Amino acid sequence: MVLLQRAVELRTTGDRRRRWIAPLTVGVFGAVFTALLSWIPSPWYDEAATVSAATRPLPDLARLLTNVDAVHGLYYLLMHVWFELVGYSPLTLRLPSAIATGIAAGLLVVLIRRLADRRTALVAGIVFCLLPRVTWMGTEGRSYALTALLAVALTLAFTLARQLPGGLIARMLLWLAYAAVAAIACTAFIYLALLVVAHGITVLLSRPQRRRDLLGWASASAAAGLAVLPLAIAESRQSAQVSWIAPLDATTWHQILVGQWFIGNDAFAVVGWALAITGTVLLVAASPRARPLLFTVLPWAIVPVAALLLVTAVGHPLYSARYLTFAAPAIAALIGVAIATPRRPLFVALALAACFGLTMPSYLAQRTPDAKQDSHWGDVAALIASERSTEPSGQRDAVIYGPLRKHPQATMQMLAVVYPQQFAGLVDLKAGQSADARGLLWAGRTPLAQTGDRLAGAPVIWLITSDKRDWRPGVTRQLLPWGYAPRQEWHFDGVNVVKYVEH
Repeated sequence: MVLLQRAVELRTTGDRRRRWIAPLTVGVFGAVFTALLSWIPSPWYDEAATVSAATRPLPDLARLLTNVDAVHGLYYLLMHVWFELVGYSPLTLRLPSAIATGIAAGLLVVLIRRLADRRTALVAGIVFCLLPRVTWMGTEGRSYALTALLAVALTLAFTLARQLPGGLIARMLLWLAYAAVAAIACTAFIYLALLVVAHGITVLLSRPQRRRDLLGWASASAAAGLAVLPLAIAESRQSAQVSWIAPLDATTWHQILVGQWFIGNDAFAVVGWALAITGTVLLVAASPRARPLLFTVLPWAIVPVAALLLVTAVGHPLYSARYLTFAAPAIAALIGVAIATPRRPLFVALALAACFGLTMPSYLAQRTPDAKQDSHWGDVAALIASERSTEPSGQRDAVIYGPLRKHPQATMQMLAVVYPQQFAGLVDLKAGQSADARGLLWAGRTPLAQTGDRLAGAPVIWLITSDKRDWRPGVTRQLLPWGYAPRQEWHFDGVNVVKYVEH
């Protein structure tokens, strides 16, 4: 009898250990797959904003958030701690996103396993890692991967609060945990409040224990809402930051069908939508046992999109495809259902192999040097470093940062933010008040005509300017009386570089 009991205990322990194999395997795959080659693309404007914010002292970061980017405050704080530990480079800028992608993938397997079977959970986790939007978010030095991770964690907390047995106190603690995760998620990205709304719809659609769960969800949501209300008010005062979002137009359908979860990959979008719709139909036609999965992932996929489109349609543009990254796990789950339902290992293997093949064109395109907004900043930084390496040791050059293409309020000075070593020692002729002192992302600028005294005999002046708002003629006219003439020019996509020398 004792031996039998011991055997049962060992088997139970083994089952528990094996239960974590799939989430860990998928999580490691997701992190490694998205991190691979992520250091190759040149940083772009949004990533430069992350570096500018996260590398400043905490008091200066707090002052920044009172003026701009309160919506990214938690992410900037996390990145500040990360940079303090490992330092900044394009790789360390993006590595947290790859790690968050892996954790999100692993947690998605855990979540779907509680709502369906192991096969569906495993397939959904793998599909999630292969979605073009997910392979993109893992290379971004922004908070998109964090929002996906928090969305999965929030939905897992919601599911556990509804499923786990226990008395009144236990249920209250579970809903309190849900409220805490919801508050953190909405602090990281206010749009995640739409996922909380989607969870409310899930409760309304579910019959068993609907009244009890509705009370728990409503109480937890109200508590989370009160916790993030001051931040939401602060963010609303900075709403001008999303003034770049366009109203609905002829391109919106393409953004919905491709940009949201299959960015840059029309072929995967066709197959992915076909599989997601098939998965939905299979869940609707299945036995009532499939309803928890259907009622959880369908509102997750639909409610945030519909809400943002509705608000945008009535005149307050808020819809942006990349802001819906946090709904990608729901689409992956629906695709996973379509692939896993036939329960034929060969079919599953071939379907996943097809998904892998479909994602590779966009995966590789996302990891080219100019993948991010056609940025050639890395090429410019390499040029400056190469040219300066041929100069006498200790030579003190100057630089003029001209306009930045596609960003009227910014200048090329942000190249020095993301490539500090290559631009170290250059005298910024137009430098004004520092970004830290201004409490803004970027430093102030001074008219060039007022900065001649800063030259201090610099033998070389570099001009880095947009090819659209080209400063070359005006700067040349200004520098000729100061004794400098253009020696050599280089042209990149979107950027012109001129080397001026004393004549």
